[in-house]
Amino acid sequence: IALNRAGAQPIPGVTEPMLYVGSWRAQFAWHVEDVNLYSINLLHVGAPKAWYAVGQHDAERFAQFAKSRFPDAAHQCPNFLQHKMSVISPEI
Repeated sequence: IALNRAGAQPIPGVTEPMLYVGSWRAQFAWHVEDVNLYSINLLHVGAPKAWYAVGQHDAERFAQFAKSRFPDAAHQCPNFLQHKMSVISPEI
């Protein structure tokens, strides 16, 4: 698939960059990137951040765990983790 060819429809976050601005104690929900792509995060300024990731080999196990914690969201949309609305402590 040629995602960057001339005349192609722009896809925010895929063919065009997206910027998220956080503040003190800000958090970003667990999620799967659009069209299941990998992402890179770059911290430009501020205190060091902690990033957590789930490896591909544990993705299905994590998805099942998330569904058990958020059954209503999982019932409404089987891909609810793509909606960036579920916060799970990394200490669990």
